[in-house]
Amino acid sequence: HLDPAAIERLRKPGAPVVLTAKAHESFPHGTVLANGERGTFAGVRVEAVAAHDMTPGQPWHPPGEANGYVVTLGGQRIFFSGVGECVPEIQALQDIHVAFMPMNLPLDRMRPRPVAECLKTFRPKVVYLYHYDNASARWFANPEQERPDNAQEIAATIQALRDALEGESIELRDADWYRRR
Repeated sequence: HLDPAAIERLRKPGAPVVLTAKAHESFPHGTVLANGERGTFAGVRVEAVAAHDMTPGQPWHPPGEANGYVVTLGGQRIFFSGVGECVPEIQALQDIHVAFMPMNLPLDRMRPRPVAECLKTFRPKVVYLYHYDNASARWFANPEQERPDNAQEIAATIQALRDALEGESIELRDADWYRRR
């Protein structure tokens, strides 16, 4: 999710920021790339990939508003999915070395099996998951709340993805973004 204050804190002077038109409304100090566009910024190749929901009904992430990105660094193609489902533009990706993929967002759209099926379409060498522990993320933002006790549920969900990828040459790495008890 867009956090202009975090970008300002982390950005080195003059460093490029690539974002969507919608994000540019809140952070006007960047370069806009629409779905399917690409460019080179400070010597880094960036490709904007569609990121949206396909499930019928009110989409949480409508087409055209969000991007995933393929960033090429040192000959390695790194895919940051953004949010949304496994749209055809993601399925068409090629030569991805590392992929960062959301799981369980929104609930019942990108659960372990759909994530595994998506990964099998573009076959990254390594995958890291994110956005799989929304309860802890909310707790980090407001630690006065009671800490969620969902470590067992998360472990089972990640194991379900491992099981769905069994026999595939896709390495799932658990970065443990969310501190567990």
